[in-house]
Amino acid sequence: MKTPHLKLLLGGLVILATFTPPPPASAKLIWQDFSLSLLSGSNYEKQKLPNGIQTQSTDRNVVTFEHASGHTWGGTFLFIDRLMSRDSDFENDAMYGEFSINPTMFKPGGFVKQVYAATQWEFGSGDNGKNASFNLSDGNSFNNYLLGVGVNLAVPKASFFNVAFYRRFNDDQTLDAHIGNRTRDDNEQLTVVWRFDLADGKVRFDGFLDAVTAFDFSNGDKSESGFNFTPQLKYDIGSVMGMQPKKLWGGVEYVYWENKFGNKDWDERNLNLLLKWHF
Repeated sequence: MKTPHLKLLLGGLVILATFTPPPPASAKLIWQDFSLSLLSGSNYEKQKLPNGIQTQSTDRNVVTFEHASGHTWGGTFLFIDRLMSRDSDFENDAMYGEFSINPTMFKPGGFVKQVYAATQWEFGSGDNGKNASFNLSDGNSFNNYLLGVGVNLAVPKASFFNVAFYRRFNDDQTLDAHIGNRTRDDNEQLTVVWRFDLADGKVRFDGFLDAVTAFDFSNGDKSESGFNFTPQLKYDIGSVMGMQPKKLWGGVEYVYWENKFGNKDWDERNLNLLLKWHF
């Protein structure tokens, strides 16, 4: 059964704010990073809308903008993907993004370096106006809101290693409007993100793991639990070209996605070439 999500989300934020120490008067930006990535792969899982229309090809380029920042009160993270099909037969591109604000709750020390409030807005849309048989102005957009708690762990050799547990509030899914305006129940998500800098900082191994529980639809349909393991292995090619170190990286990203979007028929195994520029 759907809950009054906005009220519940706001209530949860109030509770988290109550137990989160206020930032000091000297709260300030400690660091920030902007980056732009280009991915190119040929094994993306073909996706179809409920009306059977295929929205993406298996061959795609992805442009990703990222911004991360650290403050005396906590941190933020934003990324936006623009997914573009390379086959002319599939003209519908898509956009996906996440925005997180993670205030520090307390710092125990030792193996658990930090405990933080984990909040996230997950959003996306598809440009389906090019297809005469599926031309709704809102495309297949969605907004999900995640609320939970996370820890920053002191894993040896890791630049950071964060684990967060969320409750997912699946509030807005226009894609499901084509199946009797069905809605999705809430579910849970476990997220792990990490970064290891190796070989004197010239090799970087980072990525994320998302594990989500299954959820029910209002019309009686059920999803499958999902598992997305996406690591990147990159080399500091900019330093070889005489550029400032740690600015231009080249490498690969591998996607191991079981039951993509909760669909038991979508299992993705996808190797992408990667170029990433920090500016």
